[in-house]
Amino acid sequence: MAMLTDQLKPHAIQDNGYDCIALPESDFEPGAVRLKLNMMGNPDAFVQAPESSNGGPHVSKIGPHDRLEEGVEEDWFFNVNIRGLKATVGSYPFDPDPDMLETHLSKLDTILADGTCKGHWPVSIIMATRRT
Repeated sequence: MAMLTDQLKPHAIQDNGYDCIALPESDFEPGAVRLKLNMMGNPDAFVQAPESSNGGPHVSKIGPHDRLEEGVEEDWFFNVNIRGLKATVGSYPFDPDPDMLETHLSKLDTILADGTCKGHWPVSIIMATRRT
């Protein structure tokens, strides 16, 4: 994989659900909690910025003493129509490929017609205690 610019590194880290962040026990107490909500076991649940992930593999640096906790937060599920989907895509911190975007949104517009679909926000949180 090509070296990422400083601007793209945050996207690459986010694309991995923060699993690529190591918490060495020389710096952190053992037993960090890695909380995954609404990911349904999919490490690729986050929006993949095409320029940051470059199709690379999911990188995991979850330590042997880290605790992985998964759950579902129903309050973060929502129903959305095509206008809402377009607004969501417009909020991404990167510019999706316009041809790909138009193709997919056109298909979704046809599928949804005047209806809605269910969406959710995936969340990844790391809770760790730094050694002093």
